Amino acid sequence: MPSNIYEITRASASKSKISETCTTWNVVAVIAFLLSVVAIVIGLNNIVTISSQRIPTSCKDIKSTQTGLYVIQPDSSLPEFAVYCDMTSAGGGWTLVAAVHENNIYGKCTKGDKWSSEQGSTLFSRAGRRANYSGSQNWQNFNVFGEISDVTYNDYKNPAYYAVKASNVMVWHVPNKTPLSDIYDKGFLRYYTSNNFLSNYGSTLQSLYFNHVPLQHAGSYRYFNLVAPPVNYLLGNNTFVVSKIPAYYRPNIKPGYLQFRAFDERGFANALCPAIKMTRGDSTRVCIGGGRSRDSTVCGDFAGWATDSDKVLSQSVPTNKSRSLEDISSSVLIFTR
Repeated sequence: MPSNIYEITRASASKSKISETCTTWNVVAVIAFLLSVVAIVIGLNNIVTISSQRIPTSCKDIKSTQTGLYVIQPDSSLPEFAVYCDMTSAGGGWTLVAAVHENNIYGKCTKGDKWSSEQGSTLFSRAGRRANYSGSQNWQNFNVFGEISDVTYNDYKNPAYYAVKASNVMVWHVPNKTPLSDIYDKGFLRYYTSNNFLSNYGSTLQSLYFNHVPLQHAGSYRYFNLVAPPVNYLLGNNTFVVSKIPAYYRPNIKPGYLQFRAFDERGFANALCPAIKMTRGDSTRVCIGGGRSRDSTVCGDFAGWATDSDKVLSQSVPTNKSRSLEDISSSVLIFTR
């Protein structure tokens, strides 16, 4: 289990309490060297800082076993920025690049649904539905949003999503409103890929979605170019994953995978199917993110996880067609390495 120690060097992070130490080597001349040691304090008692002559390009580039916040610079054209690094799971070196969070399951593509659309759940005509489907396109573009300190409160995406070259993906499921210092201990499901699949798709999630599995209407080719690598569990197992799926949809899925893009029965795409792959049926009930759909009841970051017919939801057990409140009120944290 990682220690709750956060480390930041040579940069500052917004919305954080910052302490800064400055050393002037020549009091007569203009400052020639400035070393800023910055500590983001999020209810922590222990802060460790280590200076470095070279800014790491990713969490994998950092020689440390302490999980926490670090400053990276994947490319010289980008400014330095703070990221959360998991330095213990499956060898460590994982960079948190995104977090998907449903702020209102009944809002249906309203404000805060950055991984689907914030423009409302418009019912499209048959002729115009494909052209208007794209939604926010945040799975496949270079937008960034959110704050590292709020990854379980709001949607989040940092430049590492498109700038850090990686081979594998890890996912954590963590209850909403969990402080950053507690996201490891409070999580209830964790898993990762190990077959280096991302290397075949441009080595970033942005490249994967933009070039290989774009979230566009599929017509009748709903199972074309399936990207669904197997996963290894760090916390949880296949039995637990199936228990979280509404009974009505269990025949449509196979646990133990991470599917990138899946289509509903009308050919509209969802972005990610956590810990499962689709074998048939409606992806909106078990997958997340995507664009706007012609069906106004399944628009949003967590799509159709709660149906109109299942208004009374269980805290920890799914109903016949809806996910549990525990699932709906959790954040999906996405790491790459």
